[in-house]
Amino acid sequence: VGSIISSLRDDNLINEENELYHRNKSSLKKIKRIIISKKFRKSILETWNNSKKATENIYNKNIIENIEGTSYYKNFLSNDENIKKSKKYFRKLIDKKSTFNAEVNFNNFLNNIFSGLSNVVSNFMGIFATRKGKLINNEMFINNSLSLLQPLDIILEKTPFKLTDKFIPGFWGHAAIYIGNEVQLKELGVWDHKFVEKYHKQIKEGKVIIEALRSKVAYNSLKKFSNIDDYAHLRLLKEPTLDKKREMIIRVFAQIGKKYDFGYDVETSKKIICSELHYITFDEVVFKTSRFMGINTVSVDQIAEQGLKGGAFYPIDLYLDGIRIKKDKVFETYDMLPTANNKDIRRLKKSLH
Repeated sequence: VGSIISSLRDDNLINEENELYHRNKSSLKKIKRIIISKKFRKSILETWNNSKKATENIYNKNIIENIEGTSYYKNFLSNDENIKKSKKYFRKLIDKKSTFNAEVNFNNFLNNIFSGLSNVVSNFMGIFATRKGKLINNEMFINNSLSLLQPLDIILEKTPFKLTDKFIPGFWGHAAIYIGNEVQLKELGVWDHKFVEKYHKQIKEGKVIIEALRSKVAYNSLKKFSNIDDYAHLRLLKEPTLDKKREMIIRVFAQIGKKYDFGYDVETSKKIICSELHYITFDEVVFKTSRFMGINTVSVDQIAEQGLKGGAFYPIDLYLDGIRIKKDKVFETYDMLPTANNKDIRRLKKSLH
């Protein structure tokens, strides 16, 4: 139990209200109060003593011997003196909450300052664009992409003609998730789920992409998404089970409507950014994160790097400067983008025309 509490100390997410997981606000505080209570520790001991008296067969004797050999039993349950020690141990553990709360509050203070500044700057820069994207309303691109996309595929984009793109680290500037059309969602058995059914109208209208925009997490059509120059389509290398697919899809739907996190804090789910949408959805993928001003963040390029050789995803399709990369060159070209300098990128794009 001690190791569990220790691992939870730095996790703001436990204390946040979350409808998807039926979790109320301040869940971690409630867990702490339960563990420190006399009633909780007494119930553990009573359950243990009752289980010893319940049966004397060889199988259960083996179980009892194994339990009595654990350090937890020896240190906390083996006698009255140790039970007293356990109370002091848990009290000391829970008293650390003052340190925990101080750290969380300071990080939240920094996050609020950074978030407010980022909000103003991002919205200001978002106004400026020198032109339209080279794939905008391109029917061939849209139709080809829709024919290939499957639920939970990742799509990446770059818009070098927008001012915001200049301030985003790495090559890729934005990421979204293809969630599936009506037929695909029915095949997966999630069409009538409560998190999906309220968006039936939007899905039927062709809004099959979920992304975190500066306004909020929202549905969009690929047509609206197409105001871009560069595009990559990634898919999980290891296909999830049907149950896991359903779980992840519902998790994506549960993010719709959340505000954009201008603090870029990956340790809170109240507000999220486009890359955090993927971080939350693909919970079995180990994405790299970065730390800035005491805040853990995840960038679009840290999502995209999982599509490189050895990552959890692989590239299906790729467009650069509005030109579709030949199928036999997709892997090779995608892999070189993160490390290529601007000069090499310009030379590559020029060679495509």
